[in-house]
Amino acid sequence: MPAHLSIEQRWRMIGLHFDCHLSSREIARKLQCSTTTVTQIINLFKETKNVLERQGRGRPAIIQGAVRRQFRQILSRYPTSTSRSISTRLQSRTGKVVSARTIRRVRRKENYHPVHPKVQWTINEAQAISRFRYASAHETDTWQNVLFTDEKKFVIDQSGTVFWIPIGARCPKAYVNQVKFYVNVFGGVWYYGKSNLVFIHGSSNSTTYLQHIQLAINDYLKDIEM
Repeated sequence: MPAHLSIEQRWRMIGLHFDCHLSSREIARKLQCSTTTVTQIINLFKETKNVLERQGRGRPAIIQGAVRRQFRQILSRYPTSTSRSISTRLQSRTGKVVSARTIRRVRRKENYHPVHPKVQWTINEAQAISRFRYASAHETDTWQNVLFTDEKKFVIDQSGTVFWIPIGARCPKAYVNQVKFYVNVFGGVWYYGKSNLVFIHGSSNSTTYLQHIQLAINDYLKDIEM
């Protein structure tokens, strides 16, 4: 039941419905609230002759006691599980049938929120130091005649998975080598232009690297020859 409405607003809903004969949709539009909220207040008045929720009224919470302990264990152990999956696990452990909607609501009440994992590259400290030293040593070099090439791996991995974690908990990491499907895109840039993009399926070696370069700058070479 919505708690943000004042007593005056609730009684006005009742008056608009029973005295002015307005529908829930019309009342919601007039008072700028949801149709569901209006319907809940009207049904509450019909049942109790009041617009305030009585303490202890309604169905008892299904996720409590031993069921709640199992629920918390499942949340902690299976952070990527969907609400439907959690419902299935909870039923197998406790015998209680809990709807996916209730799972979502109670999970929020337990201060769990959805996050995407941080992408963690698998480069080690020695490799990072080596790259930094190379960049520092060649910082002032002349690069007009140098072709920079690189390939980027686009992957379908765990980085798109949603994790449900407690508020304030550290965000999980997804390492880039946890790959399911991928494609490499090869390209190059130089001082005066850029190459075509070459899509690579599979791994590369020194021979295929030269082939990629030829495909990438083929149009540029034709322009030079012309």
